[in-house]
Order: sequence, then C-alpha cells, then structure tokens
Amino acid sequence: MTTLEETIKEAYAQIPPLVQEALRRVDLRKQFDAIREKHRLHLDQAGVLENETVYAMLGLRELEGYEETLTKGLGLTADQVRALLTDVNERIFLPIQEAMRKVPETQAGAVAPASLPSAAPAPEEEPLEKARILAEIENPEKLLPPPKPAFAPASTQTTLAPVTPPKPEQSVPIPAPIPAVSPSRPFSFSPAGTKTLEAAVPVSSYATIYEQKLTEPTKTVRQEAKFTIRRSSIDPYREPPE
Repeated sequence: MTTLEETIKEAYAQIPPLVQEALRRVDLRKQFDAIREKHRLHLDQAGVLENETVYAMLGLRELEGYEETLTKGLGLTADQVRALLTDVNERIFLPIQEAMRKVPETQAGAVAPASLPSAAPAPEEEPLEKARILAEIENPEKLLPPPKPAFAPASTQTTLAPVTPPKPEQSVPIPAPIPAVSPSRPFSFSPAGTKTLEAAVPVSSYATIYEQKLTEPTKTVRQEAKFTIRRSSIDPYREPPE
C-alpha cells in the first residue's frame, strides 16, 4: 500500500459514520465513468477528476481551490470545467446528501469502523452531528476561514507625526521694465541702476551715407577668364587590350 493510499484510508476513517454510510450507498465508480463518457475525458483526465473529488470529500483539499485545481490539471477551458462541475454536483454530491438524509440514526452509529478513535460521540448527540454535516454540505462556503483584515492596528490610539510647516520661499527680485526706444536716441538703454549707452553716430549721418551710395557710380573690375583645351592622347577608336 502506497503512502497516498494510506493517507486516503486514514482520512476515510476520520470522517463521521454517517458520511461513511452515505458514501457506501452511492456507486461512485459508476458515476465517475458516466461523467468521463459524457465529457469525453482521457484516462489521465478522469484520474485527476476522481482524485481531486475524493480529496475534497475527505477534507484533504480545500474547497476554495477545487475548481482552479481541476482547470490546471485537466487542461480544459473555464466553461468546460464549469459544465464538468455541474455534473459532479448532480451525480455525486447531491446523491451523497440525499443518502445521508435517508440513513437511519441507529444504522449510522453502528457502522463506525474499529479504526475510529475511542472518544466517539454519545447517541444523544448524533442528531446534532447529522444536522451539522448536512449544513456544511449544503453551504460549503461556511467551511472557509473568514477573510483576514487588510490591516491590524497595534492600538486604538493613533499617534500623528509632527507636521513641519513649509519654509517661506525667498522673494525673487523683479527687474525694472525696459523703457521704450526713442526715435531720436535709437540705441539708448537705461534700466534702473545702470549707465546710459548712447549711439556714437548721430542719426543725420545715416541719411548722408545712404545718399552717397545711391548717387555715386558703382565701379566694377572686369577680369578675363582664360580657358585651356587639353587634347587627349588616347585614341577613342582603339580597342582596349584584353
């Protein structure tokens, strides 16, 4: 017997007698074969489905990751896995639930195997145990642990860190506006705190220069271009040597 088979046997011995009797009344092998033929699963895919379903029933796998594990193990799409889970619920889990309701209380307490612990529940507590198991199967989300809080404050008192006021920004000196250029003094520039620079040439001298350029004749120096014709020493009709 392998380690996995021993683990399954030990987990089966730990479940309540009511669940053991319900599992005996449901032909799991027949239901798994019907699901495999309907969805055309390969032998390895059918083995993954059977193992993960048995692990979930015995509590060896958490129900929260049951669908995700089947999606990765079977290599099917999300829609195919949902259709497969619908058949598993209708052919396996619901018949087990109905079988648990039909098991008599006296028979459920008499099928306890010898490997169970000696501290078995008293007969008067069996109806409560049966009701609890039925409630867990009908509402599997109650078996999941409550979600952890996003943060856990160390104490109810909150200590605020001292707030440092921002430093005042240093004032930037604004330069004085540039005065408009006067027509009579075109190159004059006198901002605050600077010396005045004036044009060295008066305005009237510019008009005299323009008049001289327009009235005086323009002198152009004429240069003769010299061209030399060089004759080629190669005969164009001569074939080049091979």
